[in-house]
Amino acid sequence: SIAGVIAFFLGKYILKRTDPRYVLLAGLTLLALSCYYSTYFSVDVDFTHLAIARFMSGIGIILFALPLLQMAYSSHPDDKSSTIFTLYQMVRAVFSGLGASLFVTIWEWRSAFFQERLGEQITATSILSSNFITRATEDFNLTKDQAVGKLYFYLQQQATSLALNDVFGFMGYILLGLITLLFITFVYEKIFKKRFIE
Repeated sequence: SIAGVIAFFLGKYILKRTDPRYVLLAGLTLLALSCYYSTYFSVDVDFTHLAIARFMSGIGIILFALPLLQMAYSSHPDDKSSTIFTLYQMVRAVFSGLGASLFVTIWEWRSAFFQERLGEQITATSILSSNFITRATEDFNLTKDQAVGKLYFYLQQQATSLALNDVFGFMGYILLGLITLLFITFVYEKIFKKRFIE
C-alpha cells in the first residue's frame, strides 16, 4: 500500500508534465520486472524477496492505471465523461475477471503438469522414496503413512511453486507484448507527423 501511495502522487506529478504514455511505459516496465523477478522464487523464498516483488508491482499497477484513465478522459469532451467512465469501468472489470480466471486456470494446469512429472520419480520401488520414508521414520519418528503424506505434501508444494513461476513468466511475456505495442504508438506518431508536415 505504501508503494501505491508513493506511485499515485508521483504519477499525478509526472502526468501533468509529460506524455501519459511515458508513465504507462514505466508502469508496464515495473510490472514486467516484478514478474521476471518472481519467476525465480522457490518454496523457500523469504519475506524480503516477496516484498521487493510486491513493491515493484504495487508501483507498476498505479503507474499503469493512472495514465489509462487520463487518456480515456482526454480523448473525449467533458460532457461525455460519465459515458467514458462507465465504459472504462466495464472494460476494466470484464478483462480483469478474464485475466484472473486465466491466471488461476494456467496455474492449475501447470501445477498438475509438474505434479505428474515430479511424481514419476516417487514410486513404491524408487530408491529416493525408500530413502525418504526410512529417514522420516527413523530420524523423525513418523509412521510410514505419515512419511508418505509428508512426501506428497512436499511434492504438491514444489509443483505449485514451479507452476506459479511459469504463470509469472507468462504474465511477463504479455507485459513485454504490451510494451512493444506502446513503442509502436511512438513510432507511428513520428511517421504520421512526418507525413503530415510534408
